[in-house]
Amino acid sequence: MSDSGNDVIPINERNEAGWWGNWAEVRWFRSGYFTSASREFEEPLFNRCGIVSPTVRISSVMGSSERSFGQAGHVPSFFVPDRKEYYHLSDEIIKRGYRLADRMDVLALRRAQGLTVPDSDGEIEISSITGRGIHEWASVYIASFGEDLRRRPAVNRSLARALRRRGVTLLMARWNGLPAGITALYEHDGASGLYCVGVLPEYRKRGIGTALVSRAVGLAADNLVVLQAFRSDSAAGFYERMGFRRAYSKAIFVRGGAAAEGEAGGQGGGWQVPGQGTPASIMGDTPAGADVGRLPAGITIVRNVKAGRHPFFDIFQGFERLPVLKGLFRDPRRALERLQVIVDPRPGYMHVDDENGSVYVSARYLKDGDPRYLFLDIVHELVHVRQFQEGRELFDDRFSYYKRPTEVEAYETAVSEARSLGMTRGEIIEYLKVEWATDEEFADFIAALGDRLGPD
Repeated sequence: MSDSGNDVIPINERNEAGWWGNWAEVRWFRSGYFTSASREFEEPLFNRCGIVSPTVRISSVMGSSERSFGQAGHVPSFFVPDRKEYYHLSDEIIKRGYRLADRMDVLALRRAQGLTVPDSDGEIEISSITGRGIHEWASVYIASFGEDLRRRPAVNRSLARALRRRGVTLLMARWNGLPAGITALYEHDGASGLYCVGVLPEYRKRGIGTALVSRAVGLAADNLVVLQAFRSDSAAGFYERMGFRRAYSKAIFVRGGAAAEGEAGGQGGGWQVPGQGTPASIMGDTPAGADVGRLPAGITIVRNVKAGRHPFFDIFQGFERLPVLKGLFRDPRRALERLQVIVDPRPGYMHVDDENGSVYVSARYLKDGDPRYLFLDIVHELVHVRQFQEGRELFDDRFSYYKRPTEVEAYETAVSEARSLGMTRGEIIEYLKVEWATDEEFADFIAALGDRLGPD
């Protein structure tokens, strides 16, 4: 690569716009710029004008960009190469009311130069994710970058679009079997771009990010590997220690007090999870760490369980005798004996891994959640396990959450069990509410359930 970095600018910009084109609508203009606009993601990264030529006329670019973005309810940001031949464009942008909010460093590596990869502790397993695994990839992405859980359907849709294109590889790192980090490799037009390098907060500084980047570079078909790091994330040094070199930087201009939000490094916190209330009292003689309060006879849920992979019956005992399970599986005991439960250190609730059919449960939720909710949620997830075994799409984002066919079936089963527990209509409604769906969607869902919720 030349010291000037001019050879990298057009290659990187085409690659970057190609990748984010899965997340936003990207349009190229012959005069030397492109626009990226999204109705689902509000950050400047997704709603911007990218300048790729020093000969563009800012008056023309800004006028057309502001009009088109204004129709979508956004003010565009402007990403301009931070190089001498572009300084006059940056000056014009500032004169028009924009301010410098951040810089993005573009780093490049010639594969022939190799990577510096230190040893890491623990067991790191990295695998490619197929279409059935994007939900878990999206979950790690959201937790790594501190995103709102309500973003997950939009992230899922973006990933589904990406996997339909050639040259896209999604990678996930697991630490001792638990999801810990993600990245994406996009090979297009002479370069391999790395995007969304994120590691969950609890797994940082264990070599996971290094292992992900190393695997991605090893898979890259192109000699030139590029990636971006927002200056505010202080992540460039991490990549430079591995052998990447700064090719050029981009100045990021925003208006109205907006701030650019980075992707590299994953600086966000964990999921925001509302309280589930205090656990019901423990009734009767139970094993240490178990809770059977308010549950059907013979059902035990072991609460204090370490993070990691466990056989289903080590945590959820007696479920094979439930009548509802006999309607889900031909041989409930055999089906549950084969089922793995992942006790996850991340905040959250429960879900089924749509790539391998395992059930995930948050360690915090398992320990502190209302036992009735845990019981109903595992019944709900076992419906999803059966659906997975039938080859059905668990997270079909063509539907809103409460209208998704797989969720409708699982919730109807859970509601029936809730009534068997003696829960009132009000208690069932409180159980059914989730924070990642809108109030309007929830109201429609409750109306559709009608009398199945029981009397007022």
